[in-house]
Amino acid sequence: MKKFMFIGAAGALALTGCTAVMGGMAGGTLFGDGHAPWDQASVATLGQAVVCLGSDQAVAPSQNYSFSGEIVSMGVIEPGTQGNQASFDNLIPCWQEPSTTLVVRDENGVNWTVGYAWLDQGGWDNTPWIDVWEGSEVSVTVAQGEGESAGFALYEQGRLTYAMESGRDGQAGIDAHIEGMSVSVEDEVGTVSTPCGERTALSVAWATDFDRLTLFPDEDGAILFNSERYTACNITSYQMDDDGNCEDDPSTDVSWVVFDRPPTSFD
Repeated sequence: MKKFMFIGAAGALALTGCTAVMGGMAGGTLFGDGHAPWDQASVATLGQAVVCLGSDQAVAPSQNYSFSGEIVSMGVIEPGTQGNQASFDNLIPCWQEPSTTLVVRDENGVNWTVGYAWLDQGGWDNTPWIDVWEGSEVSVTVAQGEGESAGFALYEQGRLTYAMESGRDGQAGIDAHIEGMSVSVEDEVGTVSTPCGERTALSVAWATDFDRLTLFPDEDGAILFNSERYTACNITSYQMDDDGNCEDDPSTDVSWVVFDRPPTSFD
């Protein structure tokens, strides 16, 4: 399991959108219907997402887990404190150590721990925070798919607050659990040679009842959802054109996050 570096809590509180998280214009924000020119570096140097789940009591195995309750803990995991394996991921394994956890206690006293992260290729933590607090009442769905794919969606008072998909070698399809929003792969936008082989970048589209947004890898943009502006970030989206030369690299990865704050670049 790989380790990561993280941004301190004070710095994290200042982050309000993907471009702020990435420290600048991350591959080009959308203006109108156009894209900034596609940057080959955005698919040669990748972001990556982690989603995993555990519970402190026996739970029947499932593809999807849904639970509601009070947030009893949330925060950053310091690098290396989980050892070689996360201590909580008995339901959906962490493919690598996540940077952040959220613990929800349901009405039966079961503590559910969601691990999640957006990490860059160097291991730096870029994870946007979830705009909830300890004591908040939330509903969460966590799904897993083929490969190491997993995703989660979190609601507070019936309103979507945050969703993340880690699409390593598959798709968990967490958008299927978000009424009024769908996420799909669109087109091939370019190919770049990497040490792991030929990698083709893919565009990803978000569609809601109010809006539609298409993003290249490492782009972010605003999308209307239930009459509110949310931020959508394409963490990475690519497919390898062959088996590649890197044993740990997935053959495809379509990972993203969406949350209930507009991008800072749109303010």
